[in-house]
Amino acid sequence: MKSQVCYHCKRPVTPGDGHDCWTTTEAALTKGLSRDLQDAWERLRETAATFGDQRIYASHKSIMFSRDLCYFFVRPRKSFP
Repeated sequence: MKSQVCYHCKRPVTPGDGHDCWTTTEAALTKGLSRDLQDAWERLRETAATFGDQRIYASHKSIMFSRDLCYFFVRPRKSFP
């Protein structure tokens, strides 16, 4: 079968393979942050978790906070251009 290039990660993907470039974890997205940014992230996550029942999950380059719909997300980055 002919491989294609994934629109998101730009890697070659053969149809039928279990390619999933969107799956990641909070730890993977926040591991390279400075100590100040890690502290800020932990405070933000703790505060958001007090808002009640919700789902907090990582998707691609974002960490999503949702109930029925996503009500906010965070894109952890080491720097801002």
